[in-house]
Amino acid sequence: MKPFSQITRRKFLQLSGIGAATLASFARTGHAAPAFLKKQSAFISNKVQNIPTVCNMCKARCLVSCKVVNGRVVKIDGLADNPYNGMAVCARGNAASELLYDVDRLKYPMKRVGERGEGKWARISWGEAIDTISQQLEKALRSSGPKALALFAKGSSSSYIKELFAEFSIAQVNDVSSEQCGMNRELAYRLTFGNDGAQFPLLDYANTSCVVLVGSHLGENVDVAELQNLARARGNGAKLIVVDPRFSSVAAKADNHLMIRPGTDQVLLMGWINYIIDAGLYDVGYVSQHVTGFAELRRDASFYSLEKAAEITGIPAEVIRQTATMIAAAAPGVIIHPGNHSAWYGNDVQRLRTQAILAGLLGSWGSRGGLLPRTAFGDELPPVHANQQAIAELLKNRDWHGATIIKKMEKGAVRVVGCWGQNPLHSIVNPYRTRKAFMAADFVFACDVLPSDTTLFADIILPEASFLERYDVVDRYQTTAQNFIAVRTPVVAPAYEARDPYWIVKQLSTRLGRGDGFRFADVRARLDHELAKDDLSLAKIAAEGGFALLPKVAELENNVRFATPSGKIEFFPKSLSADRLTLVPNYDEVPAPPQGFARLLSGRSPVHSQTLTCNNKWLRHEMAENELWLNEQLAEKLLVKAGERLFLENQDGVRSMKPIVVKLTPGIRADCVYLVHGFGARSPLLQQGFDQGVGDMMLMTRSRRDQFSGSRGLRVNFVRLIKNGKPLDMRNL
Repeated sequence: MKPFSQITRRKFLQLSGIGAATLASFARTGHAAPAFLKKQSAFISNKVQNIPTVCNMCKARCLVSCKVVNGRVVKIDGLADNPYNGMAVCARGNAASELLYDVDRLKYPMKRVGERGEGKWARISWGEAIDTISQQLEKALRSSGPKALALFAKGSSSSYIKELFAEFSIAQVNDVSSEQCGMNRELAYRLTFGNDGAQFPLLDYANTSCVVLVGSHLGENVDVAELQNLARARGNGAKLIVVDPRFSSVAAKADNHLMIRPGTDQVLLMGWINYIIDAGLYDVGYVSQHVTGFAELRRDASFYSLEKAAEITGIPAEVIRQTATMIAAAAPGVIIHPGNHSAWYGNDVQRLRTQAILAGLLGSWGSRGGLLPRTAFGDELPPVHANQQAIAELLKNRDWHGATIIKKMEKGAVRVVGCWGQNPLHSIVNPYRTRKAFMAADFVFACDVLPSDTTLFADIILPEASFLERYDVVDRYQTTAQNFIAVRTPVVAPAYEARDPYWIVKQLSTRLGRGDGFRFADVRARLDHELAKDDLSLAKIAAEGGFALLPKVAELENNVRFATPSGKIEFFPKSLSADRLTLVPNYDEVPAPPQGFARLLSGRSPVHSQTLTCNNKWLRHEMAENELWLNEQLAEKLLVKAGERLFLENQDGVRSMKPIVVKLTPGIRADCVYLVHGFGARSPLLQQGFDQGVGDMMLMTRSRRDQFSGSRGLRVNFVRLIKNGKPLDMRNL
């Protein structure tokens, strides 16, 4: 067997990737493989368990089985026979034991003894930690009310602290995944279809004839279940169209890759719509029965001829025509993917509305092979009034947005701040401003598994049990074939003094005297109470092998309904004035790069989950630092060679803290550069991840606010290359 250091990236992904065998060659030890491989033959197993749970290394929630030998996790596989990801686990899931056994993880409650941000701590008891936090919360509530408190909280483990903050009417609770990923999409799809936009529609890959991905990095995200579905769809002959200024991994599998000028996606969509209408390729019957606003759409889309769309997007008119024809030919069995991360350029709600409108025009919403609203599978349709209330809230409420909270912290209006599983210094525009805001707070507490950059600014740090050591919330799954329930279950006991999030929040709830949801003795009792609604319990789910099937879903049978005021798909929502919300005539143009600069784009990696995995040994072995994707023709003119290390400087004169390795490729446009998000950690307590690679957020000092949702698009930052202390001359290139 090869030692760990000789296993190639390709081999690692073969072992850990979709449909492949798991990380058997070196995952048996559950920790740093090389140190234990020689001892493996002498190891005698006394107790072996295979315990099912739900992975939390990314948002995909794959069902896994953990092999535990003498109380130590040594191997992670997909959970056999589950209807979601099957036996497949990605590289990140395979490396979860490295998070569990990370020597740098937070071990005990601690209080700050040095300057804020300095990283000096003293170990304290849980009692002192809980008392201190609850006293500070109560003090702020009594003196200034809920507006003086805020919370940055992400992930399923933060659900309990969010629940407690809601008890005190604290509205300033930021979840970056909602703000950067879900909010724009939710507003766009609520406006158009009236469905619960927070519920991602089911994508009928099993029956689709065409999949359209507009900026969706499915290959880098590695949502195992969805990638499996996409691969099967391709195997069944489905066409794939990818729109991306970069030749992403999923673009490599596409029939057509449209290397679009960044920020012009809405123009391409309108060009498709205009051609499809003019050529009579839309679903006339579906539109007549289910749509309002078609005449207005026809009028406004007419501005975007093939030639006009080509001029703006940089995509040849003939390619736009061919792909529009391909999409229409597949209708209604076509998936216009709603996308995940959605805060791009500050014009995002309109772009996503245009995507939704294209799906409606083709009749794919609620049709076999298209996008299936969850209402078609038994979920209760949200009443029109409730949907309109949700829209109004999304349009008006800015209190929970990250930049809003930071601004209030700067001004002293928000004085007590919590961070739970979220790293604002790597998720909110202008981290230098964020740092100053945290320095200005009266009190900061943090709860996490690892000592992230943001935890350095906390007065009290709480060590959270990793997902392999705790129960979590009830996970409900819905696919086009089957509904089922699973629960994240501890496979080993919490290490050191780490505690599960329910226990932590229950202690705070008791001190503060509020929180009916924390009346249960422990998290098991709470989960059993929630599962009882489905006649289930933790014991029943365990007895059934880690998940419980729910009644088989109903067939679609043309029962599509819409919780809009008109009861139909609204291309122009009647709930909003026409002058405030229109698709066109004025396309919200994105600022072009200043002369001598390229647009900065960033994204995901198949072997990392943002900043969560920057300290993971196994995953760092596969990708220790990020690279700068640079167009090879541009590089030739600049005399830049592959592998060189160059500094980056943004439009405001902010330079990267270290140089980045340059990757030359024809797979990116010359007017933009790209790097993977999640690198450049500044916490010296992360021995593996500290100062590795370049953090994209450190160069994102500007944002552009969406006029409807208020979310901040970050792809409006630009960089130039610095070599030997001088900027390279990128003018006129």
